[in-house]
Amino acid sequence: MSTSRPPLGDSPDKDAFVRVRAAGKSGDVVTLVDALSDDALAPTAAKYLGSLRATSAAPELTRCLEAGNPYVRASAAVALGEMKAGAALSRLVELSELDPVPFVRAASLEAALESADQDTVHRLAARGLEDEHWQLRYVAAQALGRRGGPEDLAGLRAAKDADVWWRRGAYRKAIRQVRRQSVRRSGD
Repeated sequence: MSTSRPPLGDSPDKDAFVRVRAAGKSGDVVTLVDALSDDALAPTAAKYLGSLRATSAAPELTRCLEAGNPYVRASAAVALGEMKAGAALSRLVELSELDPVPFVRAASLEAALESADQDTVHRLAARGLEDEHWQLRYVAAQALGRRGGPEDLAGLRAAKDADVWWRRGAYRKAIRQVRRQSVRRSGD
């Protein structure tokens, strides 16, 4: 489970929320895109669009990254990451560095790391490991565990040593994953 996915809020209009859920379950992309214009419904609509990998909705989701509501921005970022929408990469990187809300920065970093090339992954994850907020460090460690290499071990160890003891498990797991991948690569 991702730590950067925000909780979904209920819409004041229960019927509209039910319609969005039904559209998500049936794959009705048009209705879901229409729901992105409502701040109360947009997080749920974005969640379904990401699950459906509805790349046709990527431009509308990219516009949601500018929303005033942080839950809308975070949900749009997560959906774009699930779609691996490379066209939104520069905006996701910008949000991961500049957004004032930590969970939005973490969601944006996670999405950017999903669609980035290997060099960008190393650069973004290194920056994420140095962030003051734990969510970004956690997301960066997870990404390096999946896509990192031996060159990332020093950064992971430094971040692990600098963090509080109860959050070090993510770094240890990432270090183990990188080591296993390195052994597999050297055996090939």
